[in-house]
This record gives sequence, C-alpha cells and structure tokens, in this order.
Amino acid sequence: MVGRSFATWEFLFANVKAAVAEDRYLVGLHAYERMTQRGILEWQVVAGLEHG
Repeated sequence: MVGRSFATWEFLFANVKAAVAEDRYLVGLHAYERMTQRGILEWQVVAGLEHG
C-alpha cells in the first residue's frame, strides 16, 4: 500500500509542477495567509517548484 500511495503523491506533484510551469494555478486564501505569516512570497514558491 505504501508504494501505491507514493505513486499517487508523485503523480499529483508532477501535475502541480506542470501547472505552475504553464502559469495555470491559483493561490488559495488559506495558502496566501500562511505564506504571509511566514514571510514567503509567491515567486519564491514558484521558483522552489521549478528549481527544486
């Protein structure tokens, strides 16, 4: 079961990275609030996804 779960997360993460690369994403209010609390800007999250 662990292998299947990892494959699902890997697939999901690949889809998220592809959407971000194509500028097809939204930042939800909850995520925005958490990023603001932590002093993280949107471009930093995008850069982290693109460059690891």
